[in-house]
Amino acid sequence: MLGVGVDEADCAVPQRPGTYLHQIQGGLYAIFTTPLVDEEQYVQSIQDTWRQILEQWLPGSEYEYDSTRIEYEYYDERDHSWLHGGKSRMDIYVPVIRTE
Repeated sequence: MLGVGVDEADCAVPQRPGTYLHQIQGGLYAIFTTPLVDEEQYVQSIQDTWRQILEQWLPGSEYEYDSTRIEYEYYDERDHSWLHGGKSRMDIYVPVIRTE
């Protein structure tokens, strides 16, 4: 799924055929920013960041993945390498709950 952020005013605008409005449920998210890398390393840096989250950070943290909500990747203007000297980065939002 690929999404575009909208605000309340956009919700009243009819959507194009084949699209739908999906609200991301609130709650606690761990947010990770990928390293700023050259365009040709960008996909690998996203994959590496996911691997570090799932294999290192999450198991060693006081949190666990909240499977009742969805994780998502957030791409904004930092994703546009042509604006940043050929380099890009983005954020990964992982829904978590605290384990105690």
